[in-house]
Amino acid sequence: MMQALDIMSDQLTKHPEAIQGFRNIGEWQKYKDRYSFMEYRYMKENGLLPNGPQDPLGETTASVVRPIDPNDKIGPSGVGPNRVVSAQDELEYMIRFENFATATAPVAELIVVDYLDAGLDWTTVRFKEIAYGDRIVTPPVGSQSFTVRDQPPTNSPSITGSAVGSMVVDVRGSANPQIGRVEWRMTCLDTNTGFWPVDALSGFLPPENGAGRGQGYVKFGVRPKANLPLGAAITNTASIVFDGNDAIATPPVWNIIGDVPSLAATIAYAPGQITAGMSFTYTVGLTNTGASVVENVILTNALPTHMTILDATATQGTITVTNGAVIWNLGAVANGEGGLLTVTALPSQEGAFANAIRYSGGSGLAIYSLPSEITVVAATRPTLAIRYLGDRVELTWPTNSSGFRLQGAPVLGPAPAWSPITNAPQTTGDRFRIELPPAEAAGFYRLVNP
Repeated sequence: MMQALDIMSDQLTKHPEAIQGFRNIGEWQKYKDRYSFMEYRYMKENGLLPNGPQDPLGETTASVVRPIDPNDKIGPSGVGPNRVVSAQDELEYMIRFENFATATAPVAELIVVDYLDAGLDWTTVRFKEIAYGDRIVTPPVGSQSFTVRDQPPTNSPSITGSAVGSMVVDVRGSANPQIGRVEWRMTCLDTNTGFWPVDALSGFLPPENGAGRGQGYVKFGVRPKANLPLGAAITNTASIVFDGNDAIATPPVWNIIGDVPSLAATIAYAPGQITAGMSFTYTVGLTNTGASVVENVILTNALPTHMTILDATATQGTITVTNGAVIWNLGAVANGEGGLLTVTALPSQEGAFANAIRYSGGSGLAIYSLPSEITVVAATRPTLAIRYLGDRVELTWPTNSSGFRLQGAPVLGPAPAWSPITNAPQTTGDRFRIELPPAEAAGFYRLVNP
């Protein structure tokens, strides 16, 4: 359901009431292929029109001033890569516009038009705030059309030019539920004349200076149709016109209609550093935070390729380990209930790696993700120290060598018979310590990480 574009290539020709007060409208028609109306007005009032009555040479070079309009549109982010939204929720859109820093004039009239997607309920349009520069205009609640007059103070950066002090900005909005057309029109007026300011350099949204004076937006909300099927696409775009220049369409925004189950996930790693070559454990919790049962709840945990999954267990559902990923199928989860997944893995190299966790429920259209990162440090080999204490032998090694085990062998050879030293070590400061009697002291010793 693609969005139609409203291409308003010449709004002033379609709306002659916007240029009333100028005695010879027909004269502009001779120049309309060369100049916008604002350019024509400026050149006429300053005697700069080619072959004009104040141009005896018949040829003049003039600097033309005009605003320049970039724009974009922001819609609901939705859930996951499918940008899933519920058919029961209002969708809020923001249409943004800006008078570029390279423009040579402020704006006299701004027109924004949005033709709504056929999947939206056109009768539910709600106008929300309108902003230009530092000014925010709030339309009447629940109205399908409105007009609000805003008079910025003389020190407002949102307006500029010689008409400041008598300048107002009329903000109008209208929604047509028969054809799905929504329009905003912002017009700068000089209250002394009731028309646009004579000074072409008077207006609102001066060229942007990095402080936001040339930026603005309009917001509105609308609901999807109640009978839309799951998987239906909603696409929306808008067009923006500055002072009769060519309309510029915003990039489209889109969403997919789907069920949005209330699921929440958490992850917790065991205390301490994760070291290359040493196993570590973490848990993932998944809970239904909504008010009803969620069917088909599935969580997938894809570990980095250089991590080996040693074990995975869960308090509910079934576990499948395949291609470096843990797939946890919880089935139906009642409201307020959930489960806990415990994973043990072995990293083979150091670095920071994404631990990808995604989960869904119901139709599976809404795919949630839980951002998580695993930082693996390089393994440090502990040093085993040995010394004689009279008729005994003392072995010591660092206490930060978690995972290493002490082994001994009577002789070294092609295949030495290493066996564990089962004596419980004592802790002295930052070192483990074992004393062995003479009968056990003769031989060789090592620390190994199984």
